[in-house]
Parts: sequence; C-alpha cells; structure tokens
Amino acid sequence: MIFGVYAFALLAALLTVGKISDYTGRRPLMLLALNSVALIIFISADSAAVLIGARRVQGFATGIALPTFGTTLIDANKHRGPLLNSVTAFLGMTLGTLAGSILVTYVPFPTVTLYALLLLTMLVAMALLPLVPETISPQPGVPPAAGHDSASGAGAVVESRAGEHCDLDAGRILSLINADVGDQRHRSDLAFCRWQLAGVSVTLTGVALHAVVWLYLGTAIAGQGFGSIFSNVLKIIMQLAESHERAGLFSAFLIKSYLAFALPAILAGIAAPHIGLNQTAFFMA
Repeated sequence: MIFGVYAFALLAALLTVGKISDYTGRRPLMLLALNSVALIIFISADSAAVLIGARRVQGFATGIALPTFGTTLIDANKHRGPLLNSVTAFLGMTLGTLAGSILVTYVPFPTVTLYALLLLTMLVAMALLPLVPETISPQPGVPPAAGHDSASGAGAVVESRAGEHCDLDAGRILSLINADVGDQRHRSDLAFCRWQLAGVSVTLTGVALHAVVWLYLGTAIAGQGFGSIFSNVLKIIMQLAESHERAGLFSAFLIKSYLAFALPAILAGIAAPHIGLNQTAFFMA
C-alpha cells in the first residue's frame, strides 16, 4: 500500500509537472524537487497513515526530480547523459539500500537518524544549487496541458522532427530510427536481453533452493542486462528531442517505465499473502 501510494504520486507528478522545466528552466524545478517536507513528515511519523502521507509527498517530489535532473545531465552532455542517468539512478538506489540497512542494524533510533541524515544531505544540496549552471533558457508563454503532453510526448517530438507535412506516422519513424542504429547495437541489446533472462533463471533457482547466494548472483546478472538496455533505449529516444522538449519526452519515458515496474510489484504484494512468496516469484517471472 505504502509503495503503491509512492508510485502513483510519482506518476501524477510526471503527468502534470514533469515537463515544466522545459519552460521555466531546470533550476527552479530542482529547488522544488529538493524540498524537505516529506523527510520532516517521516521523522515525526507515528502511524501508518502519516507514513502514507509522507510517501505521497516524497513520490510527487521524486516525479519532479527525475525528469529535471535527468534532462540536466543530457543538456550538459547529450552523448554521456543517458549513461550517467542509468549509473546515477541505480547507484543511488544501491547505496541508499545498503546505507539504510546498516543504519537500521547498528544505529540507535534508526527511523529518526536515517531521515535526519537525508534531511541534512538535502539542505546541503539546496545550498549548493546556486553553483549549478542553468542549461536552458526559460521559454515565453504558459506551458500546455502537461498531462496530455507527457502522455503523447514521444509521438509529438518524432512528428516535429519528421516535418510538418510528413505522411509517415510516429511509429514508422521510430522503427526507421531503431533500424538505423546498426546491427551492432541490435546484437548488443539482444545479448543484454539474454543476460536478463539468465539472471531471472538463476534467481528463480535460488528461490527454489532457498539459496541466498544464488539470489545475489541472479540479481547481479539480471541487473547487468537491465542497466545496459535502459541506457541504450534512453540514448536512442533522447536524440529525438531538442533542449526545450527533453523534460517532456523524458517524463513520457519514465511514465511507461514506472508503470511497467510498479504494477507488477503491486500485484506481487497482493498475491504474496494468498499464494506465498515462492509461488508469487515464479508466477511474476
């Protein structure tokens, strides 16, 4: 339930304000994303209802942060930006999980200490924000309806790149672009897909044998494939967008990614109490 609230609040932010930085510039949205309200609520939480409220605020702030910081990296370096987006996102989750586990195990009052440290980190980041250069100029006028724009962002950007009177639809153009990246890229992506399948197989073997080492190994193998595919796909689609279109296109990409990630996780959470963790793992795979 708490994860579901976070995921849908994040999606709501991506749909409504995800592309606003294309018009206001990146730094104002960075400041909004770095707000510490959620962390203060976490520190003072004394019930599940308060935790759900904190996760809702955190999810919305994350929905602002992801396209804003992500597109800033791509603005700074169009070629390395997609790779940096992949590395920083998953490295952050890895280090955060490890640090959280260590704090919960060894530090007194972990539910307060953990969020207090995050709050301190957030305040430092806000103090350093004036040193971050603005990567795009604010656009005049009022941003169009963000929900519609994000949901149809990829098609709109592709059509604008193709020309106003082009009779090819967005799907055909995307197919041509994908075909244009070369056989080497396709062979590479196919190899990474095989890595993912191999990782899932090893992980399920660990579940069946109740072997933690197999679980670690399978997750590492699958992660290698997933990270590479994520970076390659992001690099392909972000080449379609100009600087004032990137946050909208990135938001559309993240909406589809998070739906593909969040919905199975929610279904697994519903199924696990009824059929057990092992059966849920095999069913979801």
